[in-house]
Amino acid sequence: IYCKNMKILAGPLLRFNYLHKINTITKRNNFKILVSLPIHLDESIYILKLINKFIKLDKKYNFYVKLHPFLKLESITKYITEPNMRLTEISNEKLFNECFSIISNTSSIMLEAFLAGMDIVVSTYKRKNIQNPLYFLDESYYLESNDAKKLHIHYENYKPISEKIISREKFKINEFTKNKFLL
Repeated sequence: IYCKNMKILAGPLLRFNYLHKINTITKRNNFKILVSLPIHLDESIYILKLINKFIKLDKKYNFYVKLHPFLKLESITKYITEPNMRLTEISNEKLFNECFSIISNTSSIMLEAFLAGMDIVVSTYKRKNIQNPLYFLDESYYLESNDAKKLHIHYENYKPISEKIISREKFKINEFTKNKFLL
């Protein structure tokens, strides 16, 4: 032990320097969804299979699939089977402005998307309580599901979270991180 008095918490890599530039579109006629694939291949495949099932229910949605930097493209291309699933290298900032929702699981991008006012869908493939990066938020702020029908119902009945709630949660996160070292 380096120092008994120092408490170190593991936390996500947060890239908040551009959040003030994001004007998330939360309209009923926006059918663009960001899919941020996690580092683990099996979990990424599971998310892509979920989207393929979802598209069979409703083809009006467009999915922008962004790979984790360590995920190999050739390992997932066979799961991108529908014309409304597109691989993208567009910046998160631009995607946050174009998409109304995000689907992922362990990535810090989930917290960034929440703070930007996006709809959040957490796909919890394995370790449910560990993987959800929003475990400290009220469960009504996001959908946690791997069921295509539940996902469809969620999107068809989507109501954006208010700026007041997001501001309150930003304040809580800032208070939580004060005087703590995050790795």
